[in-house]
Amino acid sequence: MTTGSRHIRSEFVVRRHGEKRTLTIHVAQHVYVLLIEELNLLSVDRGQVSFRPTVRDRVTMKKSALAHFRQLCCLGLGGPAVMPSLLAALHEIVPSETNSFFWADEAGRLIGFLPEYMLPEVVEPLIGDFEGLMRVAGLPASFALTMRVGRPVGNFKSVFTSEFYKGDFYNLIYRPYDMYHGVDCIIRESPSKKGMGALFVGRSKNQPHFSSDEENTLVGLIPYIAHALHPQERPVLDGFELGAESGLVVLDRSKGIAYASARAKEILHLASNPAPENAAKAKPLEPGWPMLRQSYENLMGVFRDRDAAPPTMEHSNAFGRFVYRAHWLDAEKPAVGELVSVTIQHHEPAALVFMRQMHAAGLSTRQKEVGLLLAGNRSFAEVGAQLHVTQATAKDYAQRIYRKLDVHSREDFVRTIRERRDRE
Repeated sequence: MTTGSRHIRSEFVVRRHGEKRTLTIHVAQHVYVLLIEELNLLSVDRGQVSFRPTVRDRVTMKKSALAHFRQLCCLGLGGPAVMPSLLAALHEIVPSETNSFFWADEAGRLIGFLPEYMLPEVVEPLIGDFEGLMRVAGLPASFALTMRVGRPVGNFKSVFTSEFYKGDFYNLIYRPYDMYHGVDCIIRESPSKKGMGALFVGRSKNQPHFSSDEENTLVGLIPYIAHALHPQERPVLDGFELGAESGLVVLDRSKGIAYASARAKEILHLASNPAPENAAKAKPLEPGWPMLRQSYENLMGVFRDRDAAPPTMEHSNAFGRFVYRAHWLDAEKPAVGELVSVTIQHHEPAALVFMRQMHAAGLSTRQKEVGLLLAGNRSFAEVGAQLHVTQATAKDYAQRIYRKLDVHSREDFVRTIRERRDRE
């Protein structure tokens, strides 16, 4: 079934015009995972294409996914920075369609919500009065009470009844995200402590309920997620990744938002939120971050012959670094009063991006650990000390990585991993 290093052989059954054919392929494990995800998203998988991974295939994939998830939790970047990647990585461990995280303060009150993708019509009322929505829905316990005394997993399983699916809470919160089945997981540092937040994993109506084995898997992730919520003073790899995702916002002459792309809304949500631990002390922010409008003002000032700064602004918070660049929407008509486009970039911590790219490149758990230290410019002596091996063994680990990626030096290795982001 397996050939070489971390490769998987699996059978794909293709049906066409009533004829069934079986295709056997050998692919690298990380490619296999991506292929399965794509087949699950395509319409042809319904009666046209199916796959039969063996039990050993599934065990191998899950073991790798668990190791990657744990490593992300141990990067020391803090919950806000790493949580989007954790929500995405969770799909490989417990099959799901949409995941989210709810932050709690010391009193157990909801102070932050991070979905995998933004739906303002859901997020804004949820953050505004979550406890009130829960009371109206007649849920068995409040969010704060669940943080204090809730079970590790499955506190709201009894909620999912035929009556619940007819109610406002389901139609306002769950249905827009196509969540029909859901399971909650309370994140605590130890069973006797209050919850730090709740992970919520959701599936659509045509998917099965979460099994007891899947719930036990989530329980096993609790201590790692709790560890991830505490940043270390200095991560192995400092700084922010230069390559970044971006969104577009168009401002009108009153500095109001005339248009915002879906990605821009998600980035603004992250940019406009303080660190969860400071959320209770922060003042409510407008949908448009002040620096968004300041970049507009700077562009106007430049064209009014004022001594204005360039129309580029940036700031950082617990979720990363954000850069705003303002330009005229119509470059051929640069005139005060015309529409202005602002590109917003979200730069993630370099260690987080580098770890994800090494995982995508098919490096093993140990190789990713070594690779992160190499990217942090650690000497082989330091790598050996960190991993409790000799300097010679550390060099051997590095050479294995270089051969796997067909590179010949530390610099080539770092450049190759970083360039993967540029190509995607």
